[in-house]
Amino acid sequence: MESGHSRHISARERTRRPDRGGICREPICMPDDELPPEVQKSLDSLDTELEAIGREYPSQLQGTPTPPIIHHYTDDNGLRGILQSGKLWLTDVFYLNDPSELRYGVGIAIETLARAAAGGPLEQRIFAQDFRKYQNGAESAAHFFVLSFSEIGNDLSQWRAYADNGRGYSLGFDGPRLEKAFCNDATGAPIQEHMTFPVSYSEATLRGIFTLINKVLPRVSAAGTLGLSNTVIQTYMDHLGLSLALQVFRTALFFKHHAYASEKEYRFMHISPANNPPAGLNFRSRPHMLLRYLEFDWMTLDPAFLKQIIVGPGTEPRMGVRFSYDCLKAYFPVTSVPVNVVTSAIPYRIYVPQEVPSGLRAACPQPALGREDR
Repeated sequence: MESGHSRHISARERTRRPDRGGICREPICMPDDELPPEVQKSLDSLDTELEAIGREYPSQLQGTPTPPIIHHYTDDNGLRGILQSGKLWLTDVFYLNDPSELRYGVGIAIETLARAAAGGPLEQRIFAQDFRKYQNGAESAAHFFVLSFSEIGNDLSQWRAYADNGRGYSLGFDGPRLEKAFCNDATGAPIQEHMTFPVSYSEATLRGIFTLINKVLPRVSAAGTLGLSNTVIQTYMDHLGLSLALQVFRTALFFKHHAYASEKEYRFMHISPANNPPAGLNFRSRPHMLLRYLEFDWMTLDPAFLKQIIVGPGTEPRMGVRFSYDCLKAYFPVTSVPVNVVTSAIPYRIYVPQEVPSGLRAACPQPALGREDR
């Protein structure tokens, strides 16, 4: 479904399809006015080609039904905070708990580009080498924020990874209704920057999409034939690199390594242009780090989105149920539909680190134990 907005979109300011699995198309932010009109036209044409390739996979997701219940794993503080504030957080993708989630897809793109350029002319090999800088982030391309759910609310690996080693909670939300509220404003109009989608774990599919690299390399080799100054050639190359990086990062966010396939992740995502940080940007701290995040005020829209709370297998059942109901009583609207609180039946043994004998402490120092929010 296309947006109903009628504002004219220039060649360098393309807005995204606001549908559930759409790819957000934002302006490439660089001084392209330095380029001759015919060169700029060629670059705009390339951007359109890359966007079309990048949209093919998301368009296939349009017929995928939204899971009836989507689950968000958290710890006890997270449960209280979500109910007290009525908000869920979308975190900057470059500050996720495990940055390898994003680097996985970007790494495949870098590998594919390097292989394609290896047998080509020098300028292609230099371009491929320079593109490696995007391995550690692409804030210069756009702002990406994600909120992670799972189709499975009682999964051992996710209890361990995202819910305080099994001592946390899984909140189950009405998937279709929460998705609709996230993707549309109060009038029902699509929110341009929002999309939702199931994560894919198919490396073959990801590599197939990254054939878009073959559209870029010929333009790299053409730079020396355009009669441009060295400064303008650099602008031209910067545009090619950023255009490719933007599509690579957007595509990578749809995928994770197949080792995570059991998580059956479902993502809510916000994308905004690099030169226009999103409104309502917030910050929270971790040791030596400030994390950027956005808030999704689900409770104000409808408290009945929340359907279930599952107490983790590492929590004493009666204590976990009591804590859940106490939080609901303290913070949840009394007029809302009752929330079902259940306990996980997974047999679970929490690892408790043992004291290291004093004679071994110097040789085997114990790592600090800690917890990170998802």
